[in-house]
Amino acid sequence: MKYRFGGGRTGEYLNGIPAKSLSEEEYDALPAEQRKQVRESSLYTEVADAPAHPPAKAEDKAPAAEDKAPTKAEDKPAAAKAGEGKR
Repeated sequence: MKYRFGGGRTGEYLNGIPAKSLSEEEYDALPAEQRKQVRESSLYTEVADAPAHPPAKAEDKAPAAEDKAPTKAEDKPAAAKAGEGKR
């Protein structure tokens, strides 16, 4: 998205320009005068391009299943603790 439209709640719009957020292709298809109106209008906010899928970081990855296993009695689920020692 190139420009985010924010005038929908107030009913404001610019004649001849879609009253919606504009993709880069839609913005580029507008005549020069209308592109200028969009840039100068308070109804549209320019949006910086963001990568579609940022690269995953090592710390963002989930640990392996064996890394999650409880190692101490107090780490075991309550149901497992309740059954201990009642034999």
